[in-house]
Amino acid sequence: MRLENKRRLYVRVSWNEIHRQMREMAGWVHDLMLDGRKIDIVVGVSRGGLPFAAVMARELNIKHNIETIGVTSYRGEDRVSGAQIIKPLHPDIVARIENGGENMIILDDLVDTGGTFRELRKVWPNALYVTIFSKPEGEDVVDMRFLQAPQNSWIVFPWDARDGDPRTRRPDQRRGAVKRSGKIFSRDNKPSPPHRTTTLYPHPGAGISALSAAPRASLRG
Repeated sequence: MRLENKRRLYVRVSWNEIHRQMREMAGWVHDLMLDGRKIDIVVGVSRGGLPFAAVMARELNIKHNIETIGVTSYRGEDRVSGAQIIKPLHPDIVARIENGGENMIILDDLVDTGGTFRELRKVWPNALYVTIFSKPEGEDVVDMRFLQAPQNSWIVFPWDARDGDPRTRRPDQRRGAVKRSGKIFSRDNKPSPPHRTTTLYPHPGAGISALSAAPRASLRG
C-alpha cells in the first residue's frame, strides 16, 4: 500500500512479499556460486539487514560464519549523516575474510544514498554488496538488488510497520508507559500488550508496484 504527500511516497511491503524477494535473490547468489564465486561469510547490516542475512544463510545452507555489523548513517526523512561503523565484525570472522572480502556477502534491506555500503567498501572492496531495494543516489555501490525505488520514497518494511502509526509503537514508546524492574508497564500497572502489526495506511494502494523499476539481478559487472 502507498500514501503520497508532498515530501514522500510511502510504500509498505508485506512479510510475504519481502520473504519471496529475499529467497529469489538468494537464488541469484547461488547461481553466482555455481559459476565459481566463493561465498562462505554472510554479514547483515544491523538492523534492517538482519532478516535478509537469516534468509540468505538458510537458503545457501551456510551454518557458520554468519555475522552482523552495525553502521550508523540513516537519521530520518530529511537528512542522512556520514556513515560510521559502531559494531565491528567479530575477530574470528575477520580472520576468515579473503582478498578484501571476496568470499563475503554483505546484506542490507535498503540503500538510500549509499553511505553505509560506501563506508564498508573502504574496508572490504571485493565483497558482494546486496540489497533488496536501492535508490538512484546509492546504486553505484550496489552489486545486486531486487528493485529500484524512487529517491523520494519511504519503504515501510514489515519490521518497521509501526512507523507513523501510534497503534503499533513499541511498548516503551506508548504514552504512559514506565519501566519497573526492567519490564514495561502501563500506568494502570498492567503489562503493555505485545507488539502487533496493523495496516499502516488503511486505504487501497499499489503496494510494491509503486516501485517503478523491474527486478534487476546485477548492477555491476
